[in-house]
Amino acid sequence: MMHCFNRPVLAGMLVALGTGLLSPLPALSQARPGILNEPPYARPGRAPATTTPVTEPPVEALQPPAATLSLPRAQINIVLVNETGTTMTYQVVGDTNERSLAAGETYTLRDLSVPTNVNFYRPDRGPTDVTAEAAAPGELRLLFKRGSSFDVDRTSLTVQASGQVFLN
Repeated sequence: MMHCFNRPVLAGMLVALGTGLLSPLPALSQARPGILNEPPYARPGRAPATTTPVTEPPVEALQPPAATLSLPRAQINIVLVNETGTTMTYQVVGDTNERSLAAGETYTLRDLSVPTNVNFYRPDRGPTDVTAEAAAPGELRLLFKRGSSFDVDRTSLTVQASGQVFLN
């Protein structure tokens, strides 16, 4: 009876067995028992691992406020004025769905809780120059104009409980 072996495959398997490639994992754990179960902080000769949480600086430290309001109540009215010549899309985060403000229109968002965030953009994705000014106590006027470049483009407004207003 004649046996048929593929000699190159058989030779490769023998070499793999000899080098330990096909040996089971217990050989690794025999070198140092329990190494797979040790937490990193319990290994002898190692200092405990410490992680420092990454804390971003507050926005006040990065830029000056665009406006500051007096807030007699914890609510604000925001008057949106669209002078871009095109539609603006806006949303009060956590309060409204996306809405549209046609070119040349004005709309007042009333009795928004503070702090609040408003996102806005031009649907044609062109740059928007935004000016925020305190119109009255508890009232902010937000003027949208067509931007000359993306260096002036703004897409969000944050009004903090302190009355500070930031554009980004």
